[in-house]
Amino acid sequence: MATLRTVMITGATGGLGRSLAHRLARRRDTETVVLAVRDAARGETVRAGLQTEFPDVRFELSVIDTASLSSVRAAVANLETPLDGIVLNAGGTGGQRPQSLTPEGVNVVAASNTVGHALLVDLLIVRGTLTGTVVYVSSEAAFGVPALRLPAPVVGDGSVREFRSWIDGSVQHGARFDPALAYGQAKLLGALWVGALARRHPRLRPVAVSPGNTAGTGVLRDLPLPVRVLAPRVNKLLGRVHSLDAGTERLADVLLDPAFRIGRFYASAKGRMIGPLVDQAADHPEVDDEALQDHAYEALRACFTVAHPG
Repeated sequence: MATLRTVMITGATGGLGRSLAHRLARRRDTETVVLAVRDAARGETVRAGLQTEFPDVRFELSVIDTASLSSVRAAVANLETPLDGIVLNAGGTGGQRPQSLTPEGVNVVAASNTVGHALLVDLLIVRGTLTGTVVYVSSEAAFGVPALRLPAPVVGDGSVREFRSWIDGSVQHGARFDPALAYGQAKLLGALWVGALARRHPRLRPVAVSPGNTAGTGVLRDLPLPVRVLAPRVNKLLGRVHSLDAGTERLADVLLDPAFRIGRFYASAKGRMIGPLVDQAADHPEVDDEALQDHAYEALRACFTVAHPG
């Protein structure tokens, strides 16, 4: 297992983020966990509780709303702690107005799940603050989950222009906006971005992973009422959901175990939502397509401008 002394986790106030912070704090080699949170008051409550439970680990708070590029920029400007690991966990299906756009013209679902994280990593690289592992928390929704009524994103020509239409939501123009589709598109873009990031920054260790269908998270909270009410019960009955600890362990394994290959996307086997982690390139070769990876990378970075040295 790798030694990561200082790790940042986005979306750290609850669910997988808080659970992972707790999991890392139990490791003897963890020195600092930076809790990146949207709500400062709620984040401080979580930070104080963890600090009391683990007095030998330093818990820092960083206020970051990944749906706001200005928030990301401000947070990085105020961050002084060097990181040798980051877990890009924040996101969701867009709240009560998933069709809304940020000031940069980015759909809020794409912004919170992927664009804000891509900017965060770029800024940290430029500052020389991030030097180790980058874990992007994706989802089986990247390929659709019929059991949860999550439609599969369909890649057309895979151009930068097409991926930009995913990012600004215009791909759904003229239809009723489907936050579940936007969520899957954002998670697929993130997995593709990881592959391109790995090739451009060989000193980093970027990997994408799905926590699987995990109980105790808020991923369903903004979806239609029938899905919110029925899906957890049906999935539990059919054995298609695992515990928060099991989902957390997936993230920790990819973060800490170098056996998981750089630039890859690990998730459940095709047609499943839990079980062993599998490299998705075998069943979904598009995630291993370097042209698609590059186009996703360019489409995301077109939403902001970060000049890399050299």
